Amino acid sequence: MLFCTDCQLPARLDDAVKVFRDGTCICLLCHRPQESIQRAWSGAMRRDLAAALAGLSGP
Repeated sequence: MLFCTDCQLPARLDDAVKVFRDGTCICLLCHRPQESIQRAWSGAMRRDLAAALAGLSGP
């Protein structure tokens, strides 16, 4: 888990625009608030998406 240097909130690696060596980042919400989603995806939504994408890849 990373922490955004601007908003000080936790961010997942896939929500980070720029990652720094000390474990901090700049998150999507701070980088482009007018173009980004207004809240991070919930864990349940991420699991649902991962399951859907896994189903698309086939056996």
